[in-house]
Amino acid sequence: MKTNRLLRGSCMAVIIAGSMLACNKGEYLTDGEDLISQKLDSPKIEVAVQQTGFNRFVGAPIDGSIGTKWIRNYTNTQQGKMEYFLLMSELQKLLTDSRAVGICLYYALNEQADKILIPIALDQDGRIIKQFSVTTEDGKIDWETAQKWISRFDGSIKAHFFGSNTFERLRNIPECSVIRANYALDDKGNPQALLSNAAEIDPLVYEDASRPCPPYCPINN
Repeated sequence: MKTNRLLRGSCMAVIIAGSMLACNKGEYLTDGEDLISQKLDSPKIEVAVQQTGFNRFVGAPIDGSIGTKWIRNYTNTQQGKMEYFLLMSELQKLLTDSRAVGICLYYALNEQADKILIPIALDQDGRIIKQFSVTTEDGKIDWETAQKWISRFDGSIKAHFFGSNTFERLRNIPECSVIRANYALDDKGNPQALLSNAAEIDPLVYEDASRPCPPYCPINN
Protein backbone atom coordinates (compact mmCIF):
# COMPACT_ATOMS: atom_id res chain seq x y z
CA MET A 1 0.00 0.00 0.00
CA LYS A 2 1.09 3.58 -0.67
CA THR A 3 0.85 4.43 3.06
CA ASN A 4 3.27 1.65 3.95
CA ARG A 5 5.75 2.80 1.27
CA LEU A 6 5.64 6.32 2.64
CA LEU A 7 6.20 5.03 6.18
CA ARG A 8 9.15 2.94 5.01
CA GLY A 9 10.61 5.97 3.27
CA SER A 10 10.16 8.09 6.39
CA CYS A 11 11.80 5.46 8.57
CA MET A 12 14.76 5.19 6.20
CA ALA A 13 15.18 8.96 6.25
CA VAL A 14 15.21 8.90 10.07
CA ILE A 15 17.79 6.09 10.13
CA ILE A 16 20.10 7.90 7.72
CA ALA A 17 19.58 11.25 9.43
CA GLY A 18 20.60 9.64 12.70
CA SER A 19 24.09 9.11 11.27
CA MET A 20 24.53 12.77 10.39
CA LEU A 21 26.43 15.43 12.28
CA ALA A 22 25.57 19.12 12.27
CA CYS A 23 26.63 21.01 9.12
CA ASN A 24 27.67 24.61 8.90
CA LYS A 25 26.12 26.68 6.14
CA GLY A 26 28.67 27.73 3.48
CA GLU A 27 28.85 31.01 1.61
CA TYR A 28 27.65 30.45 -1.92
CA LEU A 29 26.58 32.31 -5.02
CA THR A 30 23.00 33.46 -4.40
CA ASP A 31 22.01 34.74 -7.84
CA GLY A 32 19.81 31.88 -9.01
CA GLU A 33 18.96 33.34 -12.41
CA ASP A 34 22.42 34.16 -13.79
CA LEU A 35 24.94 31.57 -12.65
CA ILE A 36 28.41 32.92 -13.29
CA SER A 37 32.00 31.81 -12.68
CA GLN A 38 33.53 33.21 -9.52
CA LYS A 39 35.62 32.16 -6.58
CA LEU A 40 33.86 31.71 -3.27
CA ASP A 41 35.37 32.39 0.13
CA SER A 42 33.88 29.26 1.68
CA PRO A 43 34.54 26.77 0.27
CA LYS A 44 37.37 28.06 -1.94
CA ILE A 45 36.37 26.36 -5.16
CA GLU A 46 35.70 27.98 -8.50
CA VAL A 47 32.09 27.70 -9.60
CA ALA A 48 31.56 27.45 -13.34
CA VAL A 49 28.89 26.17 -15.68
CA GLN A 50 30.12 24.85 -19.01
CA GLN A 51 27.56 24.01 -21.64
CA THR A 52 29.66 21.55 -23.62
CA GLY A 53 30.93 18.13 -22.61
CA PHE A 54 30.87 16.20 -19.37
CA ASN A 55 33.33 17.84 -17.00
CA ARG A 56 33.97 18.61 -13.35
CA PHE A 57 32.55 22.15 -13.62
CA VAL A 58 28.95 21.12 -14.41
CA GLY A 59 26.61 22.30 -11.67
CA ALA A 60 26.32 25.45 -9.56
CA PRO A 61 24.59 26.69 -6.40
CA ILE A 62 21.28 28.53 -6.42
CA ASP A 63 19.62 30.55 -3.69
CA GLY A 64 17.65 28.49 -1.18
CA SER A 65 14.44 30.44 -1.78
CA ILE A 66 14.50 29.46 -5.46
CA GLY A 67 15.16 25.83 -4.59
CA THR A 68 12.33 25.83 -2.06
CA LYS A 69 9.96 27.21 -4.69
CA TRP A 70 10.95 24.52 -7.19
CA ILE A 71 10.54 21.79 -4.58
CA ARG A 72 7.07 23.14 -3.81
CA ASN A 73 6.26 23.01 -7.53
CA TYR A 74 6.99 19.27 -7.39
CA THR A 75 5.19 18.48 -4.15
CA ASN A 76 2.07 20.30 -5.36
CA THR A 77 1.77 18.03 -8.41
CA GLN A 78 3.35 14.69 -7.44
CA GLN A 79 2.87 11.88 -4.94
CA GLY A 80 5.23 9.44 -3.24
CA LYS A 81 8.82 10.12 -2.14
CA MET A 82 9.80 13.77 -2.34
CA GLU A 83 13.49 13.38 -1.51
CA TYR A 84 16.29 10.84 -1.54
CA PHE A 85 19.41 10.46 0.61
CA LEU A 86 22.93 9.71 -0.62
CA LEU A 87 25.92 8.88 1.56
CA MET A 88 28.83 11.23 0.87
CA SER A 89 31.31 8.41 1.51
CA GLU A 90 29.78 6.33 -1.31
CA LEU A 91 29.84 9.28 -3.72
CA GLN A 92 33.48 9.90 -2.87
CA LYS A 93 34.29 6.27 -3.68
CA LEU A 94 32.89 6.78 -7.18
CA LEU A 95 35.04 9.86 -7.69
CA THR A 96 38.27 8.15 -6.60
CA ASP A 97 38.37 6.50 -10.02
CA SER A 98 40.91 8.55 -12.00
CA ARG A 99 38.61 8.52 -15.03
CA ALA A 100 35.61 10.01 -13.19
CA VAL A 101 34.75 13.68 -13.84
CA GLY A 102 31.39 13.57 -12.10
CA ILE A 103 28.35 11.52 -11.16
CA CYS A 104 25.12 10.89 -13.04
CA LEU A 105 22.09 10.47 -10.76
CA TYR A 106 19.71 8.11 -12.52
CA TYR A 107 16.03 7.98 -11.65
CA ALA A 108 14.92 4.41 -10.91
CA LEU A 109 12.07 2.42 -9.38
CA ASN A 110 12.95 -0.14 -6.71
CA GLU A 111 11.05 -3.32 -5.85
CA GLN A 112 8.45 -1.30 -3.92
CA ALA A 113 8.01 1.02 -6.94
CA ASP A 114 9.50 3.92 -4.97
CA LYS A 115 11.26 6.58 -7.04
CA ILE A 116 14.94 6.58 -6.08
CA LEU A 117 18.27 7.87 -7.42
CA ILE A 118 21.15 5.61 -8.44
CA PRO A 119 24.60 7.31 -8.65
CA ILE A 120 26.93 6.24 -11.47
CA ALA A 121 30.30 7.81 -12.32
CA LEU A 122 31.06 9.10 -15.83
CA ASP A 123 34.31 9.90 -17.64
CA GLN A 124 34.98 13.03 -19.72
CA ASP A 125 33.43 11.43 -22.81
CA GLY A 126 30.21 10.71 -20.93
CA ARG A 127 30.96 7.00 -20.74
CA ILE A 128 29.54 5.04 -17.82
CA ILE A 129 32.11 3.64 -15.37
CA LYS A 130 30.69 0.27 -14.41
CA GLN A 131 30.51 -0.71 -10.73
CA PHE A 132 30.27 -4.12 -9.09
CA SER A 133 27.59 -2.84 -6.74
CA VAL A 134 25.58 0.30 -5.99
CA THR A 135 24.59 1.59 -2.54
CA THR A 136 20.96 2.65 -2.12
CA GLU A 137 18.69 3.44 0.84
CA ASP A 138 17.61 -0.21 0.59
CA GLY A 139 21.22 -1.39 0.90
CA LYS A 140 23.69 -2.58 -1.73
CA ILE A 141 22.44 -3.95 -5.03
CA ASP A 142 24.41 -5.48 -7.85
CA TRP A 143 24.98 -3.78 -11.21
CA GLU A 144 22.35 -5.86 -13.02
CA THR A 145 19.69 -4.98 -10.44
CA ALA A 146 20.61 -1.30 -10.69
CA GLN A 147 20.15 -1.41 -14.47
CA LYS A 148 16.81 -3.17 -14.08
CA TRP A 149 15.53 -0.55 -11.64
CA ILE A 150 16.72 2.26 -13.93
CA SER A 151 14.93 0.73 -16.92
CA ARG A 152 11.63 0.74 -14.99
CA PHE A 153 11.51 4.52 -14.79
CA ASP A 154 9.61 6.08 -17.70
CA GLY A 155 9.74 9.80 -16.89
CA SER A 156 10.67 12.47 -19.43
CA ILE A 157 14.05 13.11 -17.74
CA LYS A 158 16.04 9.96 -17.00
CA ALA A 159 19.04 11.35 -15.12
CA HIS A 160 21.03 14.40 -13.99
CA PHE A 161 24.81 14.77 -14.30
CA PHE A 162 26.79 16.82 -11.75
CA GLY A 163 30.52 17.47 -12.13
CA SER A 164 32.92 16.53 -9.34
CA ASN A 165 33.24 20.14 -8.18
CA THR A 166 29.61 20.00 -7.03
CA PHE A 167 30.40 17.18 -4.62
CA GLU A 168 33.65 18.86 -3.57
CA ARG A 169 31.70 21.93 -2.48
CA LEU A 170 29.32 19.76 -0.49
CA ARG A 171 32.11 17.64 0.98
CA ASN A 172 34.03 20.70 2.17
CA ILE A 173 31.22 21.75 4.50
CA PRO A 174 32.51 20.48 7.88
CA GLU A 175 31.21 17.12 9.12
CA CYS A 176 28.53 16.63 6.48
CA SER A 177 28.10 12.94 5.74
CA VAL A 178 24.72 12.68 3.98
CA ILE A 179 23.40 14.55 0.94
CA ARG A 180 19.70 15.15 0.39
CA ALA A 181 18.44 15.13 -3.19
CA ASN A 182 15.08 16.87 -3.47
CA TYR A 183 12.87 16.17 -6.46
CA ALA A 184 11.81 19.49 -7.95
CA LEU A 185 10.25 21.23 -10.96
CA ASP A 186 11.70 24.54 -12.14
CA ASP A 187 9.53 27.43 -13.29
CA LYS A 188 9.38 25.95 -16.82
CA GLY A 189 8.17 22.60 -15.50
CA ASN A 190 11.51 20.83 -16.07
CA PRO A 191 12.39 18.08 -13.56
CA GLN A 192 15.37 18.93 -11.36
CA ALA A 193 17.31 17.16 -8.62
CA LEU A 194 18.47 19.70 -6.02
CA LEU A 195 21.30 18.67 -3.72
CA SER A 196 21.90 20.00 -0.22
CA ASN A 197 23.27 19.08 3.20
CA ALA A 198 20.82 16.63 4.72
CA ALA A 199 21.33 18.05 8.22
CA GLU A 200 19.94 21.42 7.16
CA ILE A 201 16.16 21.60 7.30
CA ASP A 202 16.03 24.90 5.40
CA PRO A 203 19.23 25.17 3.29
CA LEU A 204 20.57 28.57 2.32
CA VAL A 205 21.58 27.10 -1.04
CA TYR A 206 20.94 24.09 -3.24
CA GLU A 207 23.25 22.57 -5.85
CA ASP A 208 21.59 22.80 -9.26
CA ALA A 209 22.45 23.38 -12.96
CA SER A 210 22.91 19.69 -13.74
CA ARG A 211 22.97 18.33 -17.29
CA PRO A 212 19.73 16.38 -17.88
CA CYS A 213 19.34 13.20 -19.92
CA PRO A 214 17.88 13.72 -22.47
CA PRO A 215 19.42 15.49 -24.27
CA TYR A 216 22.80 14.89 -22.57
CA CYS A 217 22.76 11.12 -22.07
CA PRO A 218 25.74 8.99 -20.97
CA ILE A 219 27.24 6.31 -23.17
CA ASN A 220 26.73 2.78 -21.86
CA ASN A 221 29.73 0.71 -22.94
